[in-house]
Amino acid sequence: CVRSTAGSLFHIPFTSCAFDEVPADGLQVLATSGAGERDLREVDLGLPTAWVFGNEAHGLPDLGLPTVSIPIFGEAESLNLASAAAVCLYASAVAQR
Repeated sequence: CVRSTAGSLFHIPFTSCAFDEVPADGLQVLATSGAGERDLREVDLGLPTAWVFGNEAHGLPDLGLPTVSIPIFGEAESLNLASAAAVCLYASAVAQR
């Protein structure tokens, strides 16, 4: 696992916890959805952000969170989970630099 991250694991803050344990103070929590309320390009990602991703087949249940969609051009209907996570995490990283 460490080898596959090419050492990034040691330079990126991350945590693992149950969803209801996500600290709310100073942290925005955003869920992804193909029919999201807001376009990824319009979201202020300058704040620390916790992303919630659903599975590829069924997505997420309604969690009462703001939802964000990734614009897709062409004829693809959706992105797979790894691609969606990469796009969102990259957008957050760029905005927080």
